[in-house]
Amino acid sequence: MADGHRSVRSRTREAILDAAASAFRELGFDGTSMDEIARRAGVARGTLYYNFPSKDDIAVQIAERYRAEGYSRLLAQQAAGEDALALLDNFFAFAGEWIVENRDAAFIGTTAAIRGVGRSPDRPGTTSVFEGLVLQGQTEGTFRRDLPAPAIARLLAALLSQAALLGPNISNGEAAQWPRHLLRMALQGVLARAEGQDPLRGGSYR
Repeated sequence: MADGHRSVRSRTREAILDAAASAFRELGFDGTSMDEIARRAGVARGTLYYNFPSKDDIAVQIAERYRAEGYSRLLAQQAAGEDALALLDNFFAFAGEWIVENRDAAFIGTTAAIRGVGRSPDRPGTTSVFEGLVLQGQTEGTFRRDLPAPAIARLLAALLSQAALLGPNISNGEAAQWPRHLLRMALQGVLARAEGQDPLRGGSYR
């Protein structure tokens, strides 16, 4: 019975997050009321507040859900044998698309994450995921081995936060590519590649 109750609550929470994400995209965070979220989710106002005490809490959990999905995909691709650079490129591209579609949730969720708020204990940490990719890249010979993997991982995590914080202030076309632009600039200093080469595609970097 307890498992069934948890399943019902989980479905309710997912419905609320879906409804809120849609409303935030259409109406903006400030233009979306809790009543509007409840209406779109098909739940009573009391049910909404029982699961999420505020809009900010909803936005944080929308961002947390995106991170969990992104890291799950990344780790699955890593297990399938994808090289470290392709994994990073794919993930930062995924992040850029998500930030454009969920600007408010990206900003609020990232601000909360910086404060250590809202992270699910079931989700791997951003820095630990990136550290695994850096170690893989060092083994593959694409990352410099004279730089400590944890330091590079923290740099990549900081870039991801920067993209989410600044993305909402950049036009759509630029915002989608902003995370990958930051990634390219950072990788110029940590990859074992010739200066002036595009670190992700092997062509001339411009």
